[in-house]
Amino acid sequence: MGVSNVNNLNKIDLTKLALAQKSRQAKSNQPAYMQMTGSIFNAPEVKQQQETTNLNTLNTKKSLNELTKKTSTSNSTTNKTEGKDKGENVDQGSVKSQGNQAKKGTTQTEKDSHEVKTINSESKKLNKDIKQEDKKFQAQLKQQQAAFQKDSAKLEKLSQETEETQTEIDNAQNELDSLLGSSTFTISRGDGTQGGQSTNPNQDKIDQLQKFIGSKSNLVQNNGKQIYSLQRSSSRTLSRMNRTNANFVKIHKKNTKAIQQNQNETSNVVKFATKLEQWSAIAEQGGKALDLAGQGMVAAGQAIASTAWGAAVGAAMIATGTVMSKVGTVAEMLGQYGQTAANITKTAAYAAEGNLAGAMTSAAAAIQSGAAAQKSTKGLSNNFKAIDQRATDATNKAAANAAAKQAVKNMDAEQLGGMTKKEMKKSISGELQGQLANNEINSKDLFNDVKNKPFIIGGRYGISSKDTNLEDLYAVFKNLDSNEPINSFTIGIVDDVTGKSLKPCKIKSDKKNIEMLIYGYGSDGMISASKDIIKTVGTETEAFVQGYFEYDSKKSGGLTVSHLRIGKEKINMPYYITNPHIVVCTKDVYLEKYDMLSKIRKNGIFILVTDKTEQEIKNTLSNKIKYELAKKNVKFYIIDAYKIAKENNIPNKISMIMENAIVYITKVLPHAEFTNDQKESIKLHFSKKGDEIVNNNINAIKDIENKIVKVEVDELWKNLSYSEEKYTGIIDNIIHLKGNDLTVKDFEKHESGVFPVNTSNLEKRNIAQVLPRWVKENCIECNQCSIVCPHGVIRPKLMTEDEIKKNKNVVVIPCMGNDEYKYALEISYENCTGCGLCANTCPGKLGAKALIMTDHKEVERINNEIKNITNKKLYLESTIKGVAFNEPLFKYSGACAGCGETPYLKLLTQIYKDGLIIANATGCSSIYGGSLPTNPYNVSWSNSLFEDNAEYGLGMRITMDLAKEKITNIMKEKLKGRLGIKNIEMFNKWLVNKDNYNITKEIMENINYDEVKELEPLKGYIMSKDVWIVGGDGWSYDIGFGGIDHIMASGEDVNILVLDTEVYSNTGGQASKSTEKGAVAKFANDGKKTSKKDLARMMMGYPNVYVAQISLGANMNQAIKALRDAGSHKGPSLVIAYSPCINHGIKKGMGNSIEEERLAVKSGYFPIFRYDGEKEEFTLDFKSPDFDLYDNFLDGENRYTMIKTVSPKLAKELLTENKKEAIKRFEYYKNLSN
Repeated sequence: MGVSNVNNLNKIDLTKLALAQKSRQAKSNQPAYMQMTGSIFNAPEVKQQQETTNLNTLNTKKSLNELTKKTSTSNSTTNKTEGKDKGENVDQGSVKSQGNQAKKGTTQTEKDSHEVKTINSESKKLNKDIKQEDKKFQAQLKQQQAAFQKDSAKLEKLSQETEETQTEIDNAQNELDSLLGSSTFTISRGDGTQGGQSTNPNQDKIDQLQKFIGSKSNLVQNNGKQIYSLQRSSSRTLSRMNRTNANFVKIHKKNTKAIQQNQNETSNVVKFATKLEQWSAIAEQGGKALDLAGQGMVAAGQAIASTAWGAAVGAAMIATGTVMSKVGTVAEMLGQYGQTAANITKTAAYAAEGNLAGAMTSAAAAIQSGAAAQKSTKGLSNNFKAIDQRATDATNKAAANAAAKQAVKNMDAEQLGGMTKKEMKKSISGELQGQLANNEINSKDLFNDVKNKPFIIGGRYGISSKDTNLEDLYAVFKNLDSNEPINSFTIGIVDDVTGKSLKPCKIKSDKKNIEMLIYGYGSDGMISASKDIIKTVGTETEAFVQGYFEYDSKKSGGLTVSHLRIGKEKINMPYYITNPHIVVCTKDVYLEKYDMLSKIRKNGIFILVTDKTEQEIKNTLSNKIKYELAKKNVKFYIIDAYKIAKENNIPNKISMIMENAIVYITKVLPHAEFTNDQKESIKLHFSKKGDEIVNNNINAIKDIENKIVKVEVDELWKNLSYSEEKYTGIIDNIIHLKGNDLTVKDFEKHESGVFPVNTSNLEKRNIAQVLPRWVKENCIECNQCSIVCPHGVIRPKLMTEDEIKKNKNVVVIPCMGNDEYKYALEISYENCTGCGLCANTCPGKLGAKALIMTDHKEVERINNEIKNITNKKLYLESTIKGVAFNEPLFKYSGACAGCGETPYLKLLTQIYKDGLIIANATGCSSIYGGSLPTNPYNVSWSNSLFEDNAEYGLGMRITMDLAKEKITNIMKEKLKGRLGIKNIEMFNKWLVNKDNYNITKEIMENINYDEVKELEPLKGYIMSKDVWIVGGDGWSYDIGFGGIDHIMASGEDVNILVLDTEVYSNTGGQASKSTEKGAVAKFANDGKKTSKKDLARMMMGYPNVYVAQISLGANMNQAIKALRDAGSHKGPSLVIAYSPCINHGIKKGMGNSIEEERLAVKSGYFPIFRYDGEKEEFTLDFKSPDFDLYDNFLDGENRYTMIKTVSPKLAKELLTENKKEAIKRFEYYKNLSN
């Protein structure tokens, strides 16, 4: 927009003014004036609108603010223009003085202009805040008043009712007293004469009055309780109203004061802007004169510099003239921009005050002076480029000659090498000039004496997601303060390879927070308890709270750590708690494994969940723990929360119990009030699970104070000595929560990121409260306990006499049907989770169980680890007994206790041994199967994503087939030439048995690879292997279904195992397409409305496929046969395994998951069958389900009963349809088998 538009401003929609560009930030090595690429005067044309006499005041103010903001950008650019020359000292008298004055004024005005905008913005924001706070206050007050009035109305009504009732009681009592006092008693005999038993003629009336008084007294008593409750509620509401009002008044006063202060500051800015306008006009005129003088000196310098003798003098004159010209030009522009800045500032100030006429006039003046400044700026860049180039040329020549003179001067005659001084000087000068011409030396480097050069130090934090705490950050500042600061430093780690990590520096936070660490056991509810505590503290008190929650990668049963902070001020501490006031531990075995007390604060509190008595715990505590407790005067409490939970029929669910106990001990909240609130919370959260669960939880927290024991800490413990536990290797340190202490050097042998497999045995978690006790007299050696064990803890062994001698104290019984061996049942107690599946499955002898779940303190740990024995292969591996003797290559995983998935995976490794390759889809199976630092597998295993795991597994199969093809070609080629007898035998045998695991494994181990070097890299492919693609129903029914469909249609020899939990187990229990109708899950809170996808039926439509559904609890032999047949089938196979999950809410607990599998099949809920597409044979393996048991099955799981509580009518409708569809589905498969 040009100057001609100024008078038309009132006709333009100013809201459409915008900058064409924003000025780029000036680079440190480039003249600032070369960075000026745009200003407000490059704004696009604005559209003319019809003339209006009345402007909208609000839009005009908004437009002026926008104009002020955008013009300030140009002004800021001008200030940068003179940045390079501000350090050059050439005294040009009053012109420079005026320019400097204008420059300072412009800078100040920019600040003032920005300040005015900020003030205006702040004032608007403050006014807005006042309105919002007032609106919020009114809403809160209205809500609180409504609650108060409601309570008051109830209170008044109850009080009136109570008063009236009391009057009725008093009247009745008076009448009763009158009857009792005035009645005449007579003795009446049976024959009509007086005497005998006394009677009262008013007795009926008396009885009636006494009953009336008793009834009304109960009513008064109940009303009294309600009145007390309402009074308390009203008191709380009044307190909240007072707090709300106080907060509003405080904010209102603060904002009003700030607005008044802003208005005063705006007035001062206008005065200064007027003075600046005067200074800037003087600077503009002086700058023009100085510019002309400078250009004259540059011209003279160029003439002199062209001579051989005058290069240095000419260069000096050029430099001086350049400075004069630049100073003059900048002074001129400063004057112009100074006037612009002054008027911009006045525009913003007038707009902020509401003076629209003054704002318009100032805006017009700003545009006019800005246009002149822009015109100067456009020519400035090109002029300065030319001046700089001439100055650079003259400077380079002078520097080269000076260097040559100095070099020759410093040389002895002997060093000239036969060259004359003239020749030498010419040579050096030419070399320097050549380097300059080739950009080998930058001319600016010769004068690299810039003042106040920035000193930059950088570093990294958060490496490997390591915590960054206050001490790490303080170390950064200490590093900057040191004489030799470390650049490219790291914090949070100990880098003992490069030595560039900063050591944390001790510093104390001034925040006085209560800090709490709670170590929990996954699925015990302690995370929820921790959240409840800080939520209640944060909402019911004035305190601020913070919570952060750590989980390991295991499923339920892993370690959880809650970091809780409570304080009087806002908490901004995004790092772990390392120095807690309170430590809570819900497993006493954690004390032996983790160091949780060495950094507890003095006079802290330690709460331990244990089944040990006070004396027992004193006897078992290590010296180190005793020392820490005594040294820091820690208050020590114990509680047997698991016992309380079990007594109230909520086994292992200790969250509510511990939540109540923590509040009672720590006093972070009034305990009585918290208990009442907690009861209401229990009703709210557990009502869907039924009244029984609600009542059990409420009963569990009753009289909690009487169930807590304070352990006396002996002063003499301060004198105990102990040695620090030392851990070796990465895995050992991480297992014991010492991973953060590992240094970079500890990882030197693990650069590739590869971790060893089969390391889960190193954990020895010892988490079970109950353990299986083997009663050998009742054992029939069926091995079913081993098959169903989810964690591979129970393993049968056949032993010779020599093997028995090598394993001391092993307990054995005669092997049934074989006198050569003895039978032993190995139990890894330290890795047991105590689920009880083994005992529940055990058939025993004559009704007496061979495995009995017993308190862990009472179990004699026999046969804990049996070593150095061989597999006798006495029984067929196609049977339960035979396959159970194979060592499981999947054991001690991080799965939930009683998991329904892992027995299938363990069985798969026992069938296919080390010839198994698993492609695992993301989900539960990837978490408990691939969580670091330990790994439960001892076979080839790799994890992929949900969406591509089927294709991932297919890629493995194709790779192996290609390798086999290459091996085949090599062997055939070698058999044509000279070859040793042994290799001839091995090669011929392999070529006809390449798919036989046992034969190819033997061949792989016996080939002479020295004779055939080409086979050595392919050695791993010689043994036949089976590829199994494994995942849950979220993968197979939903996200990865397309891949499964592709695989099943491909005809490739791959196998798929679907662990069907009918829900997204890993991510919290969302509904999948496998979820049955009527089941409650996330995203299906009122029951899933659609039917389960019949994946097996869909896949059976492809030719040459093998499809099976199995349920281990229903028929173990059928499951084994299906898994074996799928592997031997030459084509794609799909096995769907019914897998109960903790998300099902099995009412009898996960220790009955095998029984749940049996009932699912027996009731017709889950049919089991096998279909061989090559033979076109369909076998229904359970032909007569009892659908009368169907409702019993559904009622045994919370996922189906919860909907009955929420919506009984809908529940009946959905679950009835569920059963009808199950019957229809079974009839379909039954017809296939006929």
